[in-house]
Order: sequence, then structure tokens, then C-alpha cells
Amino acid sequence: MPALESLEIPLSTPETQEPRDDDFVDLQLTSERFPRLQSLTTALTVAPQDIQVYARLRKLSLSDCPCNFSFSHFLEALAAATSLESLELVTVLQRIQGEWVGSAITSKNPLSLQHLKVLELVAHPPIYTSRFLSHVLLSPSAIVWINGDLGGVAEPDIAETISAMLPPNPANILPALALVPDAIIRAYGAEYSLSCSIEPRIEDSPLISLLIGSSAIPFWSGSSSHHAARDLLSVLTCAPLTKLNFQADCSDIAPETWAEIFSKYPLLENLELGIAGLGTTETAFAGLMNAAAAPNSLVPCPRLRTVGIMGQFSEDALDTTLRCLRDRAAKGHQLETITMDLWGAEVGREDVRLKTTYVPQLQELVKDRCTCECGE
Repeated sequence: MPALESLEIPLSTPETQEPRDDDFVDLQLTSERFPRLQSLTTALTVAPQDIQVYARLRKLSLSDCPCNFSFSHFLEALAAATSLESLELVTVLQRIQGEWVGSAITSKNPLSLQHLKVLELVAHPPIYTSRFLSHVLLSPSAIVWINGDLGGVAEPDIAETISAMLPPNPANILPALALVPDAIIRAYGAEYSLSCSIEPRIEDSPLISLLIGSSAIPFWSGSSSHHAARDLLSVLTCAPLTKLNFQADCSDIAPETWAEIFSKYPLLENLELGIAGLGTTETAFAGLMNAAAAPNSLVPCPRLRTVGIMGQFSEDALDTTLRCLRDRAAKGHQLETITMDLWGAEVGREDVRLKTTYVPQLQELVKDRCTCECGE
């Protein structure tokens, strides 16, 4: 097929079914047979060994493809693919021959993939993703989507999370991690993820998306929130965050960890905390009070102007919030707006308590708008 420029072979088995040996086929993908190939999307097909096949590719997508070559050979193939703009690997890295994951964590001479616009790594154990990334260098503008696989680990037994998918000092291989001002972290419901963007952020289209999952976790309960906090600190070690949306059970995180978060991100302007009906933000505001003051400032996060809170109604949490905001206001740092959407066991009584006792005090501490509701 010498004239063929695009080849697509769809997945022929259900995604939930583990491929068997007889599901794989070898199409002899060589440069002699496909000399003009620019786009290759294939599943359950033996990955091409011929480096010249990779040399002309602009798009490469491999899913569940046996790899009859070493990791160093794969890196040589990627080095030859100087026109490659999109790379998607699904359950592929663990099929590469040899014990390459036991090699050095980072490469002294990483392969530059500055031409790559999109990278997707899906369904690999964290160590495989980490080792692969430690050997490459991406452009700050590359769109990265990584979805790691923890196998059948239950949520209480989790030892590895998002940070395990990345090498030490992850901004060295994903430079955008040192530039992003906007981050969302989720550790509840259908997703455990960290996504971040360089503004202006396109809705639902972050620059970097890092997810991890397990076949034993169809629904994240919120008990992994402390892992999410550590992932945030480990992955965005030097990001100039101005906007943070933390969708998890905030009460599962110690005040000391929150203090570390607010000390690390002194440029925060917009803060959204919590999820509907789960936990409180008491430890978060205790951490904000105890965080180190930003340089040349009397308070941590001196630019903080907008706060949104979700979770359970708790007088202790509200009292802590008031103490924190009162202390900041006394030092000349008032919020512009605060929004609360709380859930309670005795909605009528708690809503009245919120609006008669707490809202008037909050309004005195906020410049523009205070919106607080308690529902069920």
C-alpha cells in the first residue's frame, strides 16, 4: 500500500476485557509496505519495529499493542519522528520488552519532543508512566492527558497516587507545571484528578490533566483527600497559582497541610473549597490563619479576594472562618466576595442560624458580596 497516508485499525474487543494472545495480529507495518504513512491508529496489532515507519508520522496511537523491541529502541523511534504532533499510548508501556522500569529514574539526556502538541498516556501502572516521562522533555504548550491504572487496589489501601506517575521535579519534563496559574483537584465521586491551565482557560479543556483510577474504586469516597493535598504540593511545586479549586473533603486534611498549601501559593486570588454535603472547611481556614505570611506582607495569600465554600453546616467551621477573616481584615486584607453553599441535617434551623448569626458578621468582613445558603 505505497500510497496510503493514514491507517486506522479500531479496537475489536470490549475495553473491559483483557486481550488474549490470539486477539493480536501482525500486519507487518514496515516502511517498505507503507512508505508514505503519516497517521497510524491501531489496536491489538504488533507495534512497528521499523524506525523509518515512525520517521514520517504526524500522529501515532497505539492501544494494547505488543512491542517486540526494547525501550531504548522505542526512544530511538520517537527521536526519528521529528514531525510527530500527537502521541497516544494505551496499555503499551508495560508491553515493551526488557526490565527497563528498573533503570535510573531520570535520564541525563532526555529526548526532546518539542514538536509534540498532544501526549496521552492511558492505563499504565504509575511506575511505567514515571519512567517513560523521565526520558523525555515536552514543550510548555503541549496538551498532556495522563490516566494511570492502579489495578485492583481499594481506596483505603492506596499507596500511590498522581505524584507516583511523575518523576521527581516534574516541571523539568513538563515545563508548563511551573507556569500554570489555574488548578483544579478532585478526589471524590467518579474522579481523582489534578488539572491545570495557562490562562485564559478553555472550559473543560485544561492544558495538563492527570488522573488515576482503580477497577476497585468506581466511586471515590472522599477519604483520599489528604493524598490529593500532597499531590498538589508535589506536582505544582513552583506554580504561580492564582486560582485553586479543591473539590474534596477538606476536613480530611490537617491544618498543617493547609498551612503548607497557603504558604506555597502566596499569589492566590480565587479559592474554591469543598464538595456538596461532605466535610467542612474548618481545617482549611485554621491553616490559612497559621500559614507563613507572604513576602512583604502581614498575611498569607495577601491577594486573596474571592472564596467559595461547599460542605456541611458546622458552627465550629463558621467560627474558624470568621476568626480567620477578621484577623485578615484587621491587617488590611478584606475579601471582596464570599459564597457558601452548605448542607445540613436540620436545614430550617441551620439556615436561620446561618443567616441571623453568621451572615451579618461575614458581611462586615467582605467588601462587596456575601451569599450564604444552607440546604439539603
